[in-house]
Amino acid sequence: MNKTLRIFGQFYLKDWFVHLKKIKDYISSYCFFLPLTYSIGFGYIMPNSTFHNLGFPPSFVLIGSLTILFITNTVPINLDFLMDIQSDRYIEYQMSLLRPRWLLLERILFSTSLMSCIMFTFFIMCKLFLGSWLSIENLSLTKLLTTIVLGSLWGSSYIVMSYSIMGNTTYISSWYRRCNFPMIVLGGLWMNWATMYKFSPLLGYISLCNPLIYISEGLRCAVFGQAGFIPFWICSLALLAISILFYFITLIAFKRLVDHA
Repeated sequence: MNKTLRIFGQFYLKDWFVHLKKIKDYISSYCFFLPLTYSIGFGYIMPNSTFHNLGFPPSFVLIGSLTILFITNTVPINLDFLMDIQSDRYIEYQMSLLRPRWLLLERILFSTSLMSCIMFTFFIMCKLFLGSWLSIENLSLTKLLTTIVLGSLWGSSYIVMSYSIMGNTTYISSWYRRCNFPMIVLGGLWMNWATMYKFSPLLGYISLCNPLIYISEGLRCAVFGQAGFIPFWICSLALLAISILFYFITLIAFKRLVDHA
């Protein structure tokens, strides 16, 4: 067990070392260009045009739109994992040192750590760009960090699971169209779940199967307070439970993929 944990830690640190080489790109993307674009589009233009008379806080759309990033930012972070599966390169060496359950857990935990750092930095930069337009009067830092970490855990487990099921890059376009796009559209990015349920109870219940609902609702609970949103503890437990489920599905899919390679 000690040897396994030591190798696990070495792979984890190796992943950090590799991605820290891209620090300049991360800083320019996640500390300037993307948060600035989000702040202008979702934090200023949309609240003052399309959503200005709906009774939502000015930053309501911005906070919900952050949910997209838990998918789109996690995809490139784990792309090397998919490429290794497809070409049987470095991952073969890793499997000679770690069992699949530890190897997949390391990948998910590393991705979760990196995504959590990115998303928290992203939120801070949006606040700096928007100033008083992004009110933090009711902000719960504990809930914000919890949602970011659990959202990153879900995003990482979902992406690694999807890559393990696909096995190569051939199906990425279909995966985006059939899985990611419906989740994003029905993920409560621009409306809260209560509004969706009021419009259509059936659609509201169906949307509870969408993990992005729990991220968007959890983020809004953290920033605006609990009133009007799904209870925070439900959002947290749902994200944790779905992440664990996805991990076990990943393990099954990955073993099947390796056995048939």
